Amino acid sequence: HAGTLGVACLNCHHGAETSDVAGVPPLATCMACHAVVKKRASDGQVSAEIAKLTAAWDAKGSVAWNRVHSLPRFSHFTHRAHVANGMACQECHGPVETMDRLRQASSLSMGWCINCHRLAPSEAPSHWKRSGGPLDCAACHW
Repeated sequence: HAGTLGVACLNCHHGAETSDVAGVPPLATCMACHAVVKKRASDGQVSAEIAKLTAAWDAKGSVAWNRVHSLPRFSHFTHRAHVANGMACQECHGPVETMDRLRQASSLSMGWCINCHRLAPSEAPSHWKRSGGPLDCAACHW
């Protein structure tokens, strides 16, 4: 979706703007488009993946998504703060627009996060609105 079609991550994962969790979109979000779009854009063939969504929708069911990104229960991460500060999804999730299947592109370890939070304004990604993230333990460990 994000690659060839250019669909913005926040079109489906709109929870990232308003809550801690980006969330997996409900099947209704998928079907808003896929009730009409049934074929792959790349080759015009009927998509087996879209057929699965449609079958679940017709059965008034749901889709069992496989979780890709997971943090330890003793840590806390908020998508809302990162999105509000201009972070692109790709900063943590990698080049999702080139992935056929989403995979974890970053370690998401405490050291990885802290290294990003420690960046000086001149080193930080140019889209940051502030110079860096908090370094206080309580910001991520409640």
